[in-house]
Amino acid sequence: MKKNILFTCLLLTSLLLTACYNSVFYDVRSDVAPESATVSGNITSITRYTVNDTEFLVLAADGGLRYKAVKNGYHDAWVTMSSDDLPFEPHSYDYFSEVHNGEQILKVLADSNTLYLVTASYVNDSSQGTTIIDKVKLYGTQISSFSLNDDSLEEWASPSWTTIIDEDTSSTYFPTYIYSYYNYSAFAVFQTNAPKASHRKVYIRTGDPDAYDDDYTSVSYYEVSGLSAPTSLTISLVDPEDDESDNAARSAVWFNDSVLFFNTLASTTNETYDTEASRFYYSDGDTLYHSAENSTDIENTTLDAGSTITALMTCSDAIIIGRGDFSSSSSTSGGVKKTSLTDGVPGTELIDFTTNASFQLSTSYYVTTLINATPANAELDSDLYAAITYIGTGTSTSVSSKNKGLWSYYPARGNWNRE
Repeated sequence: MKKNILFTCLLLTSLLLTACYNSVFYDVRSDVAPESATVSGNITSITRYTVNDTEFLVLAADGGLRYKAVKNGYHDAWVTMSSDDLPFEPHSYDYFSEVHNGEQILKVLADSNTLYLVTASYVNDSSQGTTIIDKVKLYGTQISSFSLNDDSLEEWASPSWTTIIDEDTSSTYFPTYIYSYYNYSAFAVFQTNAPKASHRKVYIRTGDPDAYDDDYTSVSYYEVSGLSAPTSLTISLVDPEDDESDNAARSAVWFNDSVLFFNTLASTTNETYDTEASRFYYSDGDTLYHSAENSTDIENTTLDAGSTITALMTCSDAIIIGRGDFSSSSSTSGGVKKTSLTDGVPGTELIDFTTNASFQLSTSYYVTTLINATPANAELDSDLYAAITYIGTGTSTSVSSKNKGLWSYYPARGNWNRE
């Protein structure tokens, strides 16, 4: 009897240890040695920009405006633009006088030859005891040249900036309002961000049909081009249900010599630096759609991503899906997923990563943006970037402030790691 009990205990212990071992072993195998964090913060866009036929990626993070040549596909290759070369003083807060100084970059965008910065200044709302947006501005510049710095990295010449939307016109294009003690924006700024520079366009949506204040529900659209004032335009939305009641474009792509607009944060194409797009992709909540035709009524469903889709990027053999429900009070439905691409056509179900992407970019983090710097390549041969963040203070054991920011995958390194 004692032998049977002992055997049973040993068997159960063996099974339990084996189960734990498999899980732990997988995590250890996926959690590679970390790179130093060099690009941190809440990154809202990773923008393609061309200077003298050289491709760059540009974003706003810690340190302000950061950029790198696409060909520098390795860790710690980002250059920080000197604050003296920015058209504004970086944001700071004077605790003694209780005054906000300077401006913060909200988003970086680009068209075929102009780089744009959307910035915000802040004031204290004494009646609410909070900080609110004061003015939102738009600056533009056309970088003309670069040279190699002491680290053999491409560094831009000091730019000359133009203020396209200033304090006087801020409320016209970038309205904000207070509702129930919260500060809301009633605008959006988005871009096609295509690999081909000639296909890059930038747009502003003024107004939000879902605004809590009826004064801000009327919607207008503008195109930003060069250093001139925005020009008004009329658009049609791609909608899987042929319903434009919520006429609020949030993203756009260049496809078949025209621009398609979407009521979603996530849209992209399979365009590369050398080839035209044969198909476009976009989300509607959890659902991924695709089409090979210019149309505003698409019902070509691909798959359910399991959570709200926030970003998309393509490789020659896969489409990678960023997720996150920004209306949620906690980060539990983020991370990255993927499906296959065969001649541009997505698979009908999610497939597993062979890299450590799911481990490093876990469901606890929301994906704010994705980009493939080498879109003609297969996934494992591509230079890939993802920006992640989380909801709340970061005190949960499932998230860390050290992870908020940019992550990358390089073929030579063979894993996803901190950028």
